[in-house]
Amino acid sequence: MEEDKQTSSAATSPNTGSVEEVGAPVEFDAAKAQEERMSAAREVLRAFMAVMKNIRLFNKEHSQVQTQRKILLDRLNKFLDAYGDLDFELEAIQILYLGISIHQVNRPMENPFFVLFQEGVRNIVFQPDLSEGEIDLFIESIAESNKINATEDNAVTRLWEADL
Repeated sequence: MEEDKQTSSAATSPNTGSVEEVGAPVEFDAAKAQEERMSAAREVLRAFMAVMKNIRLFNKEHSQVQTQRKILLDRLNKFLDAYGDLDFELEAIQILYLGISIHQVNRPMENPFFVLFQEGVRNIVFQPDLSEGEIDLFIESIAESNKINATEDNAVTRLWEADL
């Protein structure tokens, strides 16, 4: 009866010059991966809030708004490329991602998505095939919702009409 022999080989790492075992299992740190994903979702939300803050102060063509918009698009696209759909759960005073609060406020009006929550929206899902025009429409719909009269369409109606 032959004895099972496991062989391994070694290779020199080009980055460190150290010898590493080839074929050695790489340990996956699920907690670290989860935190990286949560952090990326927070960064997208922070970028969105920066755009909203600037769009209230300046018109949408202002250089500061455009700079923040580019940052938002970059972070959102990086998230979508890395993780797929970004699904925010909305509550009156907090925004959750994967069931964990990533943004909490003292008053509902401080919640950047409160206008949508108030109109019955409980989830916002950004998908990888989202266009820049759709993101712009989303931003403008929320920004305009604070300025409209009761007789004008609300943010949800504008998004629904745009098939978002």
